[in-house]
Amino acid sequence: MEVTFTQIFSVVAYSVIGVTSYLIARTIKSIDENQKSMCEELKNIALKVAQLEAEHKIYTHHNFNHNQ
Repeated sequence: MEVTFTQIFSVVAYSVIGVTSYLIARTIKSIDENQKSMCEELKNIALKVAQLEAEHKIYTHHNFNHNQ
């Protein structure tokens, strides 16, 4: 059985395509995980900002009423 250049090229091409596909899939998975983490952090920041805004309103309302 003789191995031709076309057969060798096909095996190499399929290997490169397979490795590239794996790396792309891994990168997309990593991006998805990072995006989920960032969304969770943004949610926590938004909650903290809302809490601080509420505390500020209470504080300023309390001080404004006492100073009059």
